Amino acid sequence: MFKKPHCSVIALEEHYWDEELAKTFTGSEAARPGLQMTQLLDLGALRIKEMDEASIDVQVLSHGAPSTQKLPAETAVAMARRVNDRLHKVVAGNPSRFAAFAALPTAVPEAAADELERTVKLGFNSGNYLTRTMNFVETIDVASGLAKAAVFGFLIALMGCYQGYNSKGGAQGVGSATTLAVVSASILILAFDYVLTEMFFAQ
Repeated sequence: MFKKPHCSVIALEEHYWDEELAKTFTGSEAARPGLQMTQLLDLGALRIKEMDEASIDVQVLSHGAPSTQKLPAETAVAMARRVNDRLHKVVAGNPSRFAAFAALPTAVPEAAADELERTVKLGFNSGNYLTRTMNFVETIDVASGLAKAAVFGFLIALMGCYQGYNSKGGAQGVGSATTLAVVSASILILAFDYVLTEMFFAQ
């Protein structure tokens, strides 16, 4: 079971669907009635309830694929603007629980740049994320990240060198050694991740 850390939990790029935009999806991307669709469309009580159950303090919302990226140029700009306006209203109504990434009309690059500028003025900006990060990230978070990066890098190099040095049998042996190196390094990383997390964050 997930154990909530000492700092706030911010979930990045949490997908949602805008109902109007979702109606444009076709084929395998089209909406299918059911619990998943209900969860994607909900930006209210249900989502908050599930965030609380998962110990998530803030979700940074991002429209699920393909978002506005497959819309034709003649409709993409207006659609992106409406989608972002609705999302901004949601975030403004509950700023302590939601932030957002903007949807951009990529079929019209100049308009996409204009829409990005407009949404930054609305509050879809990196400043919100950076401010919250500075408020909650502590020295131990940075130290643990750096320590893990060093240990994981060492483990990858160690397994690669060990398996490579002991490989035999030509190209086939090298291929087998590569697989063994990847598998063994992955297992060691998982094990050491657990150990290091306990060392840094055990209460």
